[in-house]
Amino acid sequence: MKKVIQFVCIGLFISITTFAQKHQFFKLNGEIKADSGIIILLPIGNESYYPDEKVIQETKVVNCRFTLKGFIYYPSAFIIGLKVNSQWKYISSFFIVEPIEQTIFCNIDSLRETPNIHNSSMQELGFYRSKKRVTGEKNDEYLSDYTKTHSDSYVAFWLLVYEFDYAYSTVLDSTFAHFLPALKNNFTGKILAKKMKLAQKTAVGGIFPNLLLQRIDGKKSFILNPNLQEKFTFIDFWFSHCGPCISQFNSLKNIYTTYNGSGLKMLGISVDTKENQSAWKKAITLNKLPWQQFLDINGEEALKLNISHYPSNFLIDSAGKIIQKDISPTELEKILTQYLQKQ
Repeated sequence: MKKVIQFVCIGLFISITTFAQKHQFFKLNGEIKADSGIIILLPIGNESYYPDEKVIQETKVVNCRFTLKGFIYYPSAFIIGLKVNSQWKYISSFFIVEPIEQTIFCNIDSLRETPNIHNSSMQELGFYRSKKRVTGEKNDEYLSDYTKTHSDSYVAFWLLVYEFDYAYSTVLDSTFAHFLPALKNNFTGKILAKKMKLAQKTAVGGIFPNLLLQRIDGKKSFILNPNLQEKFTFIDFWFSHCGPCISQFNSLKNIYTTYNGSGLKMLGISVDTKENQSAWKKAITLNKLPWQQFLDINGEEALKLNISHYPSNFLIDSAGKIIQKDISPTELEKILTQYLQKQ
């Protein structure tokens, strides 16, 4: 009996390994209630998780139908969107595409829906979500428990990528460890492992690195002195065409006016491209930002810190220790009200 079980396990491992390494064709035959427009297949997180250079794919909608096709090495996660006259009319939640021909139905009236797709991975995703609702566990905790008994699951694998890109927690490290080597060592797994290692450095409790960035005058400068003078330093990552980034500036300016000189330092770091430097400077002027600003050209330093969404921020103490990250202006003000005196 033991030999039979061993044979089945070995066979399963071999099939997963083969499935992961072979460049295979996929096809999505889709329907959406739209007479025209462009359907766009988009990556989860960013393109770095995908082996192929051309991840983003587009096709026209004709009579409410569309077809997307290409190659993947293993079941892979995407989101899908519809653009009409350069305006987004539909964006889905993430789903799994298998290396087969499959159908997809998109409800244009339901933003962030999980599209109806006929493949085994999506059946598993439905099962996963129904069981999770019953348990009431947090996303990262339930995912960790699930992978203990589903170590070969590409659904769980991409859920981990999705959870990690949303917010890092140490639970995700143990989750990744549960997967079979075939998943951990595929292209996406290797990228995820590197990013998780970087994320450990900028997790709450870690020491924020002293980055070398460009000042407005074009000179290079470290953002932090060896000895931090202020009790708190708030570091805000943004870019000139980021609506949510710009929208929080008024609140941050009020906080800066209230607590600057009372133990708070603020630093802004833009990830604009080299070509957008003028837009970066213009945004600083138009929004009358009074705190020191730096440029991380093309977001190269931000990528090293695994920052993938904007705005992103860190609150550090006088020793450079990260005490909070990705907090709202309201949450920041609550902390400062507790520990600092108003001007």
